[in-house]
Amino acid sequence: MIQPELLNDAALKKLLRVYPENAFLFKQGDKGNTMFIIIEGTIELFQKTLAAVRTVDIIGPGDILGEKAILSNEPYKRGLSAQAKTEVALLEFDHRNLQVIQSKLPNFVMQMLRMVTQRLDKANELISVLQLPDPCERLAQFFLYYAKYGGLKVSQGIQFQLNVPQIVGNLVLPEDYVIKVIEMLVKNNVLLHKDKAKDIWILTDEGALMASIALVKERVAA
Repeated sequence: MIQPELLNDAALKKLLRVYPENAFLFKQGDKGNTMFIIIEGTIELFQKTLAAVRTVDIIGPGDILGEKAILSNEPYKRGLSAQAKTEVALLEFDHRNLQVIQSKLPNFVMQMLRMVTQRLDKANELISVLQLPDPCERLAQFFLYYAKYGGLKVSQGIQFQLNVPQIVGNLVLPEDYVIKVIEMLVKNNVLLHKDKAKDIWILTDEGALMASIALVKERVAA
């Protein structure tokens, strides 16, 4: 959506914001009246319930967030938390700046509608993953989902950030089961734990992950 040369525009520069890795753009329950257009970086959207903390979406460059802000000049209660998984550069604006955005980005409204539709498709994909009856397959597909939407291609495979509590909360699986499956995938070189402190993983081969699930299921059940 944002061409790099547009960021030289003085009006857009005033709306440019940079958030460091792990910073929150906002938290669930906060009052807000701004929306965002992501230029660089990855953001995780998640929701906390009484039972767990669950990932709702993973968004990146070109995506939008907080679109309800342009419908009213009154702050609204954020239904999700938004956390930067990498350093993030974005445009942040409210209904007062909408005219500026539309003048600089003529296709903004149509692109926004298209992105909302895409986000619904991603949400349905995640729901399908969470509803898989087999816990091992559910875990493997969750890794694939995270790698697909929150991953970065590197020489060894696809790099992404994900910790055990996030997996447990999303998939409603016992922590010891999740750890055991992950250990087997690491042993088989399907997953590499690149940075334990930051929970950064590398999925070396998507096909190998699915091919190894049957064997992992047997070993976990043993």
